[in-house]
Amino acid sequence: APTLNLADPAQAAARQDSAAPLLAKLATIVTATMPSLPGPVIELALKLLANRVDLNRAAPDAKTLEAAVMKAGVLLTPPSREPATDSRTGLLALRSTLLAFLGGDNVPPVATGERPAPPIKGEPPRAPTPQAALPDPSADAQDTARTLLGQTDAALSRLKLLQSASQPADIRADAPAPRNELRVEIPMLLGAETGILQLMVERDARHKREPERQRGWRMRFAMNFSATGEVGADIALLGWVRNLVGFYD
Repeated sequence: APTLNLADPAQAAARQDSAAPLLAKLATIVTATMPSLPGPVIELALKLLANRVDLNRAAPDAKTLEAAVMKAGVLLTPPSREPATDSRTGLLALRSTLLAFLGGDNVPPVATGERPAPPIKGEPPRAPTPQAALPDPSADAQDTARTLLGQTDAALSRLKLLQSASQPADIRADAPAPRNELRVEIPMLLGAETGILQLMVERDARHKREPERQRGWRMRFAMNFSATGEVGADIALLGWVRNLVGFYD
């Protein structure tokens, strides 16, 4: 396999996969009696797993979901003195650590299995199948690291596609104004399964020809667990929140 190049959209589309298989694999490794991988890999695995929203505790509130969106790795957050804890930073660090353990940048990663459809601007979200990986006692540390490397490259590629799908469309000046769209994927834990919440938030763009036109918001999401099957919702809001006071009364 060619060296990972996140600037190549064709390669990203061919290699992309949900982060769920990687997180499920990391969960089996960190809970093993004797982890076969070195301490730095285990430490990074724990940090990535900590970004999952644990549904076993309680339903997440708005603050929890906001933090999860910020840590999803799609948004470019401003520099901070605190160490970055978003998924993109964690995946890049894990990839570097795995390559160092395997002995160089030219290690071909193991190809991932069946992949979900890549994220495309305007397409409704569809949740991938939940993951609950089983430990493989026959795999040695090198084989495990190569599998993780392939899954990490796939997750980084999908993250790059999510960022591309969230970019404003480049349109002509006289064309209809596009919708602003943000697409993120948030890992969640239910039972022992790792699922991915696909979340899409849209806002109508400003219209030059109709400056007084109300701008609408729309949120769509989908998630999938064995206990629930695939579920989702589509919620729309037109105009200012203060216009809906009567509705809530």
